[in-house]
Amino acid sequence: MSPATAAPTNTTREFQLVTKVKPGQRAAAKAFNKMPVFISLGGTYGYDLQVVAPKYKVPKQFFRLDPRGPGLTANKGQPLNVMVAIPNETGRLEYNVTVSLDSSYSDWSPMRANASATSLAQGSFLFDGNGLQLWRGSDTGAYSRGWLVCNWAKSSPQLFARLQANEGAERPSSCADVWLMPKYV
Repeated sequence: MSPATAAPTNTTREFQLVTKVKPGQRAAAKAFNKMPVFISLGGTYGYDLQVVAPKYKVPKQFFRLDPRGPGLTANKGQPLNVMVAIPNETGRLEYNVTVSLDSSYSDWSPMRANASATSLAQGSFLFDGNGLQLWRGSDTGAYSRGWLVCNWAKSSPQLFARLQANEGAERPSSCADVWLMPKYV
């Protein structure tokens, strides 16, 4: 089944996000296929979302209803955050997945995971036939135009959100457009 026809909608189960390279890209982009998302310490900005080879164990992600978002209408009127559960000695820490809007790049913005409360003005998440989507509760709902994985400034490929505002910007040659598909665990 292609991502455009499959429609995973379950929002109660834990999952791992796994990349699926979009068709029509250079052959080297296939190296980014089937890579799970994980978080790594990104310095003062919290944790960066990166992707890693499938053989590595990565934390689970899950959706959480967010009571702070009355204007957001993802998932049948329910605003949802994507959370990452990091095991630790007391059980687990939970981090919000967010778009870092402090980016100086023209077409993409780094994805972060942060333990502190963040504004939902950025939008909320939902699954549709193309995997994980970032949506706003106003306008037409569209906020990003997908996901980008790049060999950038980290030890493993980094995950970025492609911003809707810059539709015509080119993709860097070290990057691939991907879908983020759920792998339920």
